[in-house]
Amino acid sequence: MKKIILFAAAICLAACNSNKVPTLTGISLNKTSLEIEMGESKQLVVIYEPAEAESGAPEITWESSNPRVATVNNNGKVTGLQKGRSTITAFCGKLYAECKVDVATGTSVIEREEEDELSVTPTTINAPSTGGEYTIKVNSNIDWAVSCEEPWATVSPTSGSGKGSVTVTVEANTAEEPTTQQIAFTAGTLSKSVTLNRAGEKIASPLSINITEKEIPLNGGSFDVTVTTNIEWEAKCDNSRVHFSGKNENAVTITVDLNPQAKGHYASIDEIPVIFTNGESSATLTIKQECPYIKITPNEYWHMSKQAVTFNTQVESNIPWQVKFVYDNESSGPGFSNWASSNKTSGTGNATIAISFSEIKEETVTTRSGYLYVVGTGSWEWGGESWDKSNRCLGVCNIFQENK
Repeated sequence: MKKIILFAAAICLAACNSNKVPTLTGISLNKTSLEIEMGESKQLVVIYEPAEAESGAPEITWESSNPRVATVNNNGKVTGLQKGRSTITAFCGKLYAECKVDVATGTSVIEREEEDELSVTPTTINAPSTGGEYTIKVNSNIDWAVSCEEPWATVSPTSGSGKGSVTVTVEANTAEEPTTQQIAFTAGTLSKSVTLNRAGEKIASPLSINITEKEIPLNGGSFDVTVTTNIEWEAKCDNSRVHFSGKNENAVTITVDLNPQAKGHYASIDEIPVIFTNGESSATLTIKQECPYIKITPNEYWHMSKQAVTFNTQVESNIPWQVKFVYDNESSGPGFSNWASSNKTSGTGNATIAISFSEIKEETVTTRSGYLYVVGTGSWEWGGESWDKSNRCLGVCNIFQENK
């Protein structure tokens, strides 16, 4: 009984496999081209590949590229309406097949409802000296043709029917003089033209700038530079404090940030080069910006007595500052710390500071020393651990007192 059941199942499976519809791999038409008269009809037939796939294939849909010339119904019947060309396409899902149709003279089956049409877009093309490719859209209801006057431009295609587009290829112009020509379109008795302008190659003129030196205050600032040249240019600077904005054909705005960097304990200028170039020539602008500084005079004071004393020190600066004392051997015991003071703890710019030493009362103190620092504050504050860096905003006066 078991063998009988298995045998029956095998027969059923074979029958099912034999009824499976193969996959459709392509379609074609019985004709790839067709010539008919106006008013004449001919049938197009779809051929399935493989033929057995027809039963499972999607429904065929038909389309005419120029229905004023030829139409096609849902069964593939093509009818010529007026002289011209059209493409009939059969669609089956993602697959399709085409047939080119030429309608010759005969008795028209339609009355023309409108006159011949021809228009093109755009009507002007402005190409650079390097040339390029451009598209012209054609709107017509009849056959049309297109041609160029000069060999430095070509068109493709050179003819068409109904709506379409033309690609214009423009060669590079190696001469300085610009060139112009007309691209001519004709359709029946109608004509249109597109003006094609091609720029000449620019011969670079020497680049120049209206200023070559600019002084900028310590806190920074902005200014404009005018550039004279006839081609593209750029401005470059390696200093991170310099920024560019508002660049146009012949000008740029330069902004310089506040200068936080000292160049020692004296007044100095930071010179920053800005390079302007057009690839052929260049010009240099030098930005001169004041550097922050603090200078103390004298920078050393010895007091050869244990008695208290007061002396003056001169501060020369261009930034806000504060006074700081640092003592040697602070941990050695009484008398080695907080033995100096000043009448000013902060200020801005130039000033006179009175420095006072207290009396040495401890017999264990033979000599004591330290440093008077006048250090920058605000944007010039020095928060490091080493107080003798020459590129920081501070002034130093070494102070000494002996127990005599």
